[in-house]
Amino acid sequence: MRDTRAAEEGRLQAAMTLLYRVMRDLGDGMPTTTPSTISAEILQFCAMISPEPPVMLPVHPAPYSLLSECFNNVDAVLADYGGERILGWLIWERAGAFIECEHHAIWKDEHGNLIDITPHADGEAQILFLRDDSAVPLPTTGLPNRMKATSRSLTVKRYVEIANQFRMTDWKVRSTGAPPSGREAGEARKLAIKFMAAQARLDAKFP
Repeated sequence: MRDTRAAEEGRLQAAMTLLYRVMRDLGDGMPTTTPSTISAEILQFCAMISPEPPVMLPVHPAPYSLLSECFNNVDAVLADYGGERILGWLIWERAGAFIECEHHAIWKDEHGNLIDITPHADGEAQILFLRDDSAVPLPTTGLPNRMKATSRSLTVKRYVEIANQFRMTDWKVRSTGAPPSGREAGEARKLAIKFMAAQARLDAKFP
């Protein structure tokens, strides 16, 4: 009986791990981009996160910088050139649908210039950055993305709700570094399925 329960829990944990990978791949593939303007909606969203104003900054990747490794990239530049690591959030937008923030770090050089030294998969030449000194990463992971609907569409609002739930669940598992329980795996599987369905509806509405 004990062996059967352990085997079932193992299958659930493996299923959840796979679903997390799929969901992260889907999330990373969403067509968001740097906002063309800093709208009132973006300012309201940023005010919920940090008292600092969002600013447009240039992207100048360091030769050894890697995708999705902003904290390590900045630490490497600090070791070579000094300066300061500035914590905060990238602000992304899917026009007409939602705004999203992504945990990030940039480099402040010895002259006080703020520079994003991390390359982006979509080749962004500039970013919209929101400084947040309280956004300290954990030893095992950064902080979870957050989204806010900018559309009145129920499809968009439902997608944002489910996406925020999923990313918080994903972050809780990754932040502890401990394998999830069978119950957590089952709940995550249900949430991941809802997320996939919501994304399919969103993609159909906003191709």
